[in-house]
Amino acid sequence: MTSTGFPLSFAQSRLWLVDRLRPGGLAYAVPVGWRLRGDLAPDAMRRALDALVARHEVLRTRYVAPSGVPAQVIDPVGRPEWATVDLVGLADAARDARLHELIDGVVGRPFDLTAEWPVRARLFRLRTDEHVLLLVLHHIAYDGWSLDVLANDLGALYRAEVAATASRLPGGSAAR
Repeated sequence: MTSTGFPLSFAQSRLWLVDRLRPGGLAYAVPVGWRLRGDLAPDAMRRALDALVARHEVLRTRYVAPSGVPAQVIDPVGRPEWATVDLVGLADAARDARLHELIDGVVGRPFDLTAEWPVRARLFRLRTDEHVLLLVLHHIAYDGWSLDVLANDLGALYRAEVAATASRLPGGSAAR
């Protein structure tokens, strides 16, 4: 550990350098979305996301270089960027257009790796029994190999929140 944080891996160093050379770039913003049908408890999903970020330190890590040497700073457990957007009152075509516009706005906003966590979330309510959950992650903290882990952990944490029980995830913090 440096005086300001932990050293970056080789892959993180490359991504950090590209981010510094092209600030505001969107090449490494990775959108992940799920269309969810059936009953959904938005507050439980929010708590599940909070627990996911508590479990995976990389999702609450900033990348700083006060002395010119990049380092990871793992922030204390907290709440990632989240918003719930209700689109229920719109006609189908207007709702779909607004959904795509809102998604583009979240995906199209660059990450500031020095000041914010590499994860953003939106829950769009389309109908009473249909939602879209969008996570936008920076590639410095997420890659395609991580999708199964992220989805499985989030699902388990959500089910635990809904059931008001501790999650059964191995080797990490539990929900509740």
